[in-house]
Amino acid sequence: MAIELTFGDSAAGALQCARHLPGAAKADLGEVRPLTLALDIGRIGGAHRDIECRRAILYALLADYGGAVADMWAQNRQTVQRLAQAAADREPIRAWISLEAPDELCGLLWLCAHLPATPTPIQVLPVPAWVRKEEVLQRRRGTGELDPAEVPALLGDTLTLSAIERQAAAHRWHELAAQDDPLRALVNGRLMGVPADFYDFCLLRAMPDGPFVEAQVLGRALAGLPGVSDWWLHQRLLDMTAAGALLWVRPATGDHPYSGVLRRA
Repeated sequence: MAIELTFGDSAAGALQCARHLPGAAKADLGEVRPLTLALDIGRIGGAHRDIECRRAILYALLADYGGAVADMWAQNRQTVQRLAQAAADREPIRAWISLEAPDELCGLLWLCAHLPATPTPIQVLPVPAWVRKEEVLQRRRGTGELDPAEVPALLGDTLTLSAIERQAAAHRWHELAAQDDPLRALVNGRLMGVPADFYDFCLLRAMPDGPFVEAQVLGRALAGLPGVSDWWLHQRLLDMTAAGALLWVRPATGDHPYSGVLRRA
């Protein structure tokens, strides 16, 4: 049975639920392990050898979430240890990814670079970007929007990477790590390093002329950016306020980090 690797807690939760569905709806899944590294954001040089270089970045991105970040990081360490055990025991590892999510694509490249010369099978399950719900076609932003009821039907789409494909993925990881740009994004279908302000145009387009609630602008911007993290766009708004381009009308409350009201300077 494969290790089910996800690159976020939400997808892991969906797989855990799918394991416990009643009757024929129950998914035949292995051990579910989440790994939250946000590899599309910040410097990644050396991360394939040791994830500790990502710790400070994750803590900075999720500073508003307090103790939850410490729990997430402890979980990351456990997952990496479990992957090492799987490699030693030649257990298959199945990565659940969205082909439209830069973070998840970076995660797959990281996995191939992290386990470069092991006979452990690495499998990929690309989750469809579009899903039909009640005769309406909806675009999924990433595996975090996976419905547990969908999981059994998706298992047949599992692909096993060949040695050449794994080498190519690891090579691309090393290219991106050498560039070490502040952000990685999909440009014309290719994962590339880009400047930190790459998505700013979407945020600016989503802002009205007057005061606005941050959460509303984030929601409008994210609607056109599948697979992009709200964490990063929130950070960009903070950077804009620090630069004087935006002003606080009312700060966010501690329990709701996106509840603040801002306006253009």
